[in-house]
Amino acid sequence: MMELEQFEALMEELGPVLDPLSLTYYQGKATWSVQIDEDTELLVDFVAAQGTFVLSCELGAPPAGDRFTLYELLLRYNYHWNETGAGRMALDANGGNIVFLFERSAHAIDVTQLTSALQTFHDAALGWRALVLASAGQQAPLSSEQMHAHMIRA
Repeated sequence: MMELEQFEALMEELGPVLDPLSLTYYQGKATWSVQIDEDTELLVDFVAAQGTFVLSCELGAPPAGDRFTLYELLLRYNYHWNETGAGRMALDANGGNIVFLFERSAHAIDVTQLTSALQTFHDAALGWRALVLASAGQQAPLSSEQMHAHMIRA
């Protein structure tokens, strides 16, 4: 099983390969902030006890109005865990922002695989953010095709 020190070294390798705007380590929390672009910050949390890391990204607060359709979509996305590569959606602790999460095993991962995981997650997060922001006034639930377009494939 990967130890924190090994994952720290992997994250240090990530900087020159991914070339983010910034990469910040929060010591004592086993958490990194990766600023991919001006608008997107990804968090990487290493969970040593489970041998996994979790990627997360705030997608924003849903627009005022009927949030039912959007929340239904997010719940349907969570239901398809076997197709999403373990991606899931949640509300933050304050219940205002939607958070996109993805958990993956850290076992035997290298910097190329980690970079690919971050880039794929980032791309999916951008798509989901656009859906969240565009959900105002959405009359009908999104189709399965629209939902599947923003899934992470394992």
